Amino acid sequence: MDRTSLYRAIAPMIRDGWLVSADGSHTRFRTAKVTPKGRKLLTDANKRWEGVQQNVIGKFGREKYEVLLAELDRLAACATAE
Repeated sequence: MDRTSLYRAIAPMIRDGWLVSADGSHTRFRTAKVTPKGRKLLTDANKRWEGVQQNVIGKFGREKYEVLLAELDRLAACATAE
């Protein structure tokens, strides 16, 4: 990702207090750190995602879900193969 796109993508996260920009000593590098507010947001999102994922697996079936993941991995390998 180019620098301008990255900065544009993280600007709202900094604005909302999820990240802080911690400029380093080198002008070509910038570091962003997750704030406690951002960490809580990630923790909450992970809990919700796990619930959604378990719901999908429950409805779809674990065996079929595993086959789907294997096929998606195979598809990704095809896309990256030369």
